[in-house]
Amino acid sequence: MNLLCCSVSFRDAPYEAREKLAFSEDQQRRFLRGLRRYPTVREGLILCTCNRTEVYLSVDGTPEGGVFLEPMIAEIKPSAREPWRQHRKIWEGAAAVEHLFRVAAGLDSQLIGEHQIISQLKAAYALANEERTTSWFFHRLMHRAFRASKEVRSRTILQSGTISLGAAALELAWKELSLPGAKVLLLGAGENAELVARLLVKAGISQLWIVSRHLQSARQLAAALKFGCPFEMSQLGRLLQEADLALCTTASPTPLITSADHAYLLAQRSRPLVMIDLAMPRDVEPSVGQMEQVRLFNLEDLNRRAEAGREIQTEQIQLAEQIAAEQAQQFIAWLDSLQTSDVVAELASRYTLLAQKEARRYNRYFSASEHAQLQRFAESLARKILHGPIAYLKQTGRDEPAGDWLGALDLVRKMFLEFPETKRKKQ
Repeated sequence: MNLLCCSVSFRDAPYEAREKLAFSEDQQRRFLRGLRRYPTVREGLILCTCNRTEVYLSVDGTPEGGVFLEPMIAEIKPSAREPWRQHRKIWEGAAAVEHLFRVAAGLDSQLIGEHQIISQLKAAYALANEERTTSWFFHRLMHRAFRASKEVRSRTILQSGTISLGAAALELAWKELSLPGAKVLLLGAGENAELVARLLVKAGISQLWIVSRHLQSARQLAAALKFGCPFEMSQLGRLLQEADLALCTTASPTPLITSADHAYLLAQRSRPLVMIDLAMPRDVEPSVGQMEQVRLFNLEDLNRRAEAGREIQTEQIQLAEQIAAEQAQQFIAWLDSLQTSDVVAELASRYTLLAQKEARRYNRYFSASEHAQLQRFAESLARKILHGPIAYLKQTGRDEPAGDWLGALDLVRKMFLEFPETKRKKQ
């Protein structure tokens, strides 16, 4: 069994390529279901964020760079096939574990330390659980990744809550206009919308107009904020004419603000409209940004501005990298210990020594001529006790899925090899 990570991220792919690889939740579910076609794939998970699309797989053997996924990706979203082929990067085995732990810790994000990634990773894991593409190995792997994130958050200031997409958008908005008293149009009512909306309310805006394709979602967000007014999409054009700032955060597969639909209305404005597009794919057609009455910013602009503040975090980043690496190495060491031959050999060695030790304890009750016979008896008894677990392990390795086999190995180690005195010595 091997862990494989196939990734297209901001490090290797331009904005336009990542945009084509932004899968909706329905498309992600279709992808996970499609994994069942491949008998060599044991478990799988897909992570889609504004800066990355990554697939984590537990596979038999070493499939060549995720090439076998191309037909399924093309079937689900034809425009995604070429970006996937051109820009994917591959990690295998220990390197895939280390990459996942760095992602979970916010160390592979454009905004280093941003804390939204862990909730996105948990959502991806939950989706894979719902589609039944995870088993024992991924359960253990993902929870250790979550632990790595928690360790970084508790031992550094990188994930203190001040670094997020919403915070970066707010900082940019402050540089472009005065927020106290501003009229703000919020396009979208999801998690990112709520995060940025709470920051805007604290900044003292006078009005918040929440526009959503689902009016009920806009109403729920306004109720949660205890601020703002919900509107249907039909009101978008009118509100664009009146707003000082527009923030776009939907998961729409196509732009919602276009030159064809909104150029005339925007041209009637007497002052420029600051638009910050946080969506992936984009909510705002790029040509809208060429209008004189619009100052348009997108994720790439936010990321470029974030680069300037990274030098201040150097020491904390180094500590976070060390923590994530330690957590990954602990997991890899545990995984390496789960080899059938190694566990069987350790069982035999440990219990043979234990039998010999116990036989020596009772030598005083037997004559010298009986000591060898006592030792043979103790060793024979130990072998009989171990026969069941060893036979089970060997049979499981042949007949059961890889995740179940690893689970069995781990259980046997806990039951037969991790004695209380062993744990005390490790501490």
